[in-house]
Amino acid sequence: MRHLALLALVAGCSVTKVDPSVTPESLWITPAAPVLPTLPDGVKVRAVTLNLHGGQDARPPHIIETLNPLNVDFLGLEECPAAYADEIGPALGLMHRVGTEGNVLLSRTALTATRSVSMDAGRGFVSAQTVVDGASLSVYVAHIGWNVEGDLQCQEFSDRHIKPDPSERLLVMGDFNDEHLSSQADILETELEDAYTALGWYPGQRISWPATGFDGSEGSQLIDLFYYRKRFAPIVVAADVINAAPVLSDHKPARVDLIYPRGEAPFTVDPFPGRREPWAAVVQDPAKNLLVNPGAELGDAGWVADRGLIAQGVRQTQAPHAGAAHFAGADVDVELPFVSGWSQRVDLDSSREIDATTAVLNVAGWMAVGFRTVTDGTIVSNIPQPYDEGEVIVDIENSRGQVIRRWSTGRRDTLRYHPFAARIELPRTARTVTMTLLSHRKEASGSSHDAVFDDLYMALEIVAPHGAKPDVLRIDGTAAMGGWSAMKDGQQLGVMVYPAQSRSGPTFLAAGPLVAPTNPEMVEGSTDQILLDGRGVHFGGWIRTVNALGSATLGLAIYEVDATTPWHVFELPAVSAAEWTYVEGRVRFPAGALTIALTARGEVGTDQVLLDDLFARPIDLP
Repeated sequence: MRHLALLALVAGCSVTKVDPSVTPESLWITPAAPVLPTLPDGVKVRAVTLNLHGGQDARPPHIIETLNPLNVDFLGLEECPAAYADEIGPALGLMHRVGTEGNVLLSRTALTATRSVSMDAGRGFVSAQTVVDGASLSVYVAHIGWNVEGDLQCQEFSDRHIKPDPSERLLVMGDFNDEHLSSQADILETELEDAYTALGWYPGQRISWPATGFDGSEGSQLIDLFYYRKRFAPIVVAADVINAAPVLSDHKPARVDLIYPRGEAPFTVDPFPGRREPWAAVVQDPAKNLLVNPGAELGDAGWVADRGLIAQGVRQTQAPHAGAAHFAGADVDVELPFVSGWSQRVDLDSSREIDATTAVLNVAGWMAVGFRTVTDGTIVSNIPQPYDEGEVIVDIENSRGQVIRRWSTGRRDTLRYHPFAARIELPRTARTVTMTLLSHRKEASGSSHDAVFDDLYMALEIVAPHGAKPDVLRIDGTAAMGGWSAMKDGQQLGVMVYPAQSRSGPTFLAAGPLVAPTNPEMVEGSTDQILLDGRGVHFGGWIRTVNALGSATLGLAIYEVDATTPWHVFELPAVSAAEWTYVEGRVRFPAGALTIALTARGEVGTDQVLLDDLFARPIDLP
């Protein structure tokens, strides 16, 4: 197990010991359970889709063990050996089946009108009719290609099979080999909608392929999808991509929970208002925008360029979201870490208001990435590959220019302009804000940096005339110990086909058997000395492994004054996922003159474990 010690904070107080009657268990703060809306009466369906990669990665008992707790109604399998379906179906209580191998549908309810179809354009699907809770449902399991072949298959699938299907309740699932906003998805979405879009996810917000490592030959994508008719849409209660360890396949299982209308009329009320468009919570007033030249119409005015980000009209199929120009990445190759950017610093003149009130910073904008296309006659298809990625980072700084809070969109590679927005509570000591636009280049996508940005927005909002606001403890600076190393984005971690990518920014932390000790270039961080007695600490960050074989655990250590060993370490659940995974916790700070530090343990005997965007912030308690 490897350990990581981070910047510590000392809370000045005359008490030097924790009350012996205080137990660590009593200090955990359990977040309030979310208030769920009242859901309408309807037909409940839970489905999972999984491409089994021909059974190359896991045996049926492991697959059964992973999926059994989900209690699914339908399981769609692609690239499934016949013997796997024979064993998996009965073990999960899915006694009804269509398809012998390849595409297979396993069902808890009886199936009729079963079909196994090989399409003229290639690939194929299985489908069946069934009755769930008294209502008829048409279910498809499809495996679709990409590029022009994928466009032709999606067109045939939609025109000849989906549109003529008389059933209004429709569930289409499978491996579609590209995601929302691709040319293939555009064809399907003339009639259908995918569940992730209904949840407000942007394409690639979660990764269903590849199940391990980083960008594969087509990039990291969310391509294992669930579709239904737009005009008779179910309520999407929940969806997830399941990170199994060890993995089941080169794909991850994907799950969805749906409620279909019971009668013949579609639902007219959305019980989850605002979820479909989470960015709509930021109401923009152009007159309040603190940014100079937010849409590149004035070239580089107001912005400081880093390694060649430019303002231009068109970049690799991407036109500006509005106006005649947008910000784009560098159009020539640069040295590692393959990143170019713009930044703009804004003074918060209302510092007195910030000190005395509850204030938030509203940020918003639009992002996309350029991509290549292939043309065959009238068909123009995007070429899936590791697309470049765009990212927006907002750093809130104190009077000394130190970063006291950071917010990031994370890296995104949407193929058309997609919005982002956030409401960021301002710390009491906030004085300036810097917005940074980053274009992360991928070698496979060419020498230019093809992320684009437009219509950026940043405004100060005073929420309440009074409000106690905590000082900010942000832990960015790190002291690497015991084998942890600071890595540059795109740097190889031993023998890797595709290099490791950060969750955000140009660096991350790594530990593993193939990571050589380095003299790391650490990200500068800072803390303010504050009194934490009677308050809490919110801590967390992003963790992942490379191949889902090891695990990592993030914790908060609390020390009594002058102690060399912690009074207690509050550890979050271990993460084994081969995908950047967010973890967080909240603890009440016990009375005493104490020191806190973030800690991390990595089980690295067979895998690398990675950390990024770590934080610890004080919070007021009721």
